[in-house]
Amino acid sequence: MAKRACDACRLRKVRCNGRQPCQQCGHLNLGCIFSPRTNKRQPVRGRLIAQLRNEREKTASGSLPEIVPLPCTEDNNTSTTTSSPKSDGWSSPQPRPLLPSPHTEDFISLIPLYEEYIYPFSPIITGAEVLNSIKLMQADPTHAAFVYAFAAVTISVTHTPWRLHSDTSTCVHDLMSRSLAVRYERHTASVVTELLVTARDIMTCIFLEICSMNFKRIDRAFVFLREAIAMLQILRVERPLASNNDDPNLDPGVELPRRQRLYWELFIHERFLTIIGGFPSILRPLSTGLPAADPSIPPNVQIGFRRIIRLFLIMDSNFLQHWMAQDGSDANHTHNVTAQWVEYKHQQLDDDEIEAERDMMALLGTASNEGNPSPNGTGHENLKTASTSNRKGLTELQQADLVVTRLWLRTLVWQLAMSRYLLRSELPASAHEAMSLVFPAKQLMTQLRSLITQHGSIASMRMHGIHIILELFEVTNTIADVMALVPAADGDKKGVQGTWRHGQSRERIEEFLFLADVLFSFDRIDQVQRDIISTKLEALREMFNSTAELEANKGDG
Repeated sequence: MAKRACDACRLRKVRCNGRQPCQQCGHLNLGCIFSPRTNKRQPVRGRLIAQLRNEREKTASGSLPEIVPLPCTEDNNTSTTTSSPKSDGWSSPQPRPLLPSPHTEDFISLIPLYEEYIYPFSPIITGAEVLNSIKLMQADPTHAAFVYAFAAVTISVTHTPWRLHSDTSTCVHDLMSRSLAVRYERHTASVVTELLVTARDIMTCIFLEICSMNFKRIDRAFVFLREAIAMLQILRVERPLASNNDDPNLDPGVELPRRQRLYWELFIHERFLTIIGGFPSILRPLSTGLPAADPSIPPNVQIGFRRIIRLFLIMDSNFLQHWMAQDGSDANHTHNVTAQWVEYKHQQLDDDEIEAERDMMALLGTASNEGNPSPNGTGHENLKTASTSNRKGLTELQQADLVVTRLWLRTLVWQLAMSRYLLRSELPASAHEAMSLVFPAKQLMTQLRSLITQHGSIASMRMHGIHIILELFEVTNTIADVMALVPAADGDKKGVQGTWRHGQSRERIEEFLFLADVLFSFDRIDQVQRDIISTKLEALREMFNSTAELEANKGDG
């Protein structure tokens, strides 16, 4: 037996033959190092081989910084220390070091979830390209930063239930920290050289932005988004590839449509943050129009992505200025909101609804020129049937995203009209139905319930990050405000309440209870949002003086 054991054999408590490399290290491809003994507590034996291999790979590549590992799986035999959320920092736990870095297999296992739940809404980096980055992450920090961000966003969106200090939250925070550390190391290593930007670098920022949104850190999300936009502007998407000093090996037929999709992705995210956070938008619609056709991506992904772009194009510069002016900073734009403008916006949404159904029929190869759907219909009656009968149709989650976003936009336009006293309890025959004071409590609530009922389960909606929750909350909250304007069915039939027939009030309250239950079933809805809806729900119960009956109806639902 050797007088002295190498570090690896000593930590693993196995026999060492004293050679260099010793037999054990040579067999397991470990770094064989002899160093003085220490009195430090030994790590858990089952994790040592992976830890030693990981340290050797980082040392050999010289590309990745030292990062304190955080736990990504629950361990009942260990304990962590957490900190309370702070308004000036990450709302996330601070556990002590426990586990080594995730292995290659851990990242690869996330690719199917990424392709199903992330890529259809961010069709920039394919699953095959993600796999290639995983293989290169030890040698290239840009690939490493992307892989950590890819894993963070995939886990953040798909792993439920979601709690701020749950194990999933800890893992996402750890992966975000790793991505940021690698990016920082890359930028500080060469601050005077040319900044080379790729679509992968920009998507790293977008994934970190999405994760920040799921942590309810809109301010940090905006910072990541602005960085992504700055890098996008360096690429000069509106110019031909040959004029951008790009890699000559890039295929223009693939790279140009990809960069166009990237531009529109940032366009969508920026406008969403303008509405919910009040941050200014600087991106204009791309002068070249919608993304060019790309045969390398699935048709349903391409059509679904184009449809969501068209919806956000309705949110033009005037729309954003009107919305931002509600805080009183620019009264001129508030006064420019007219009934004609409101009806025009609703007509655009009507037209989008018709075009979306035509695209769906064309996607399934069953387009027909016979008849058109009603402009004011739900626009999604045939979507579920189509998607289940033909896998090439839009997925259930794509359908839900389009319908909820359209209802959310209708709600925003209605709110702008409400703020300028443009709505009416009784409409002339020529007016759009959205000019009605009770439009959200009638048409929008019916359409939203129809969507949820057709899905049969809201499980797919839970796999879409925070933005769909914010949209659903805004629609449901507005419906509650309108319901509060309508007294019990047996009350005065004049004014707003007169627009509903006798007995309809109870039906509307039951529908709202259904929507409230659905909203409360989402793990990502925060306590403030729950309290807002609960308070309004109690007010409605008191107003209609039917608490016991409503509870019974809720239980039956």
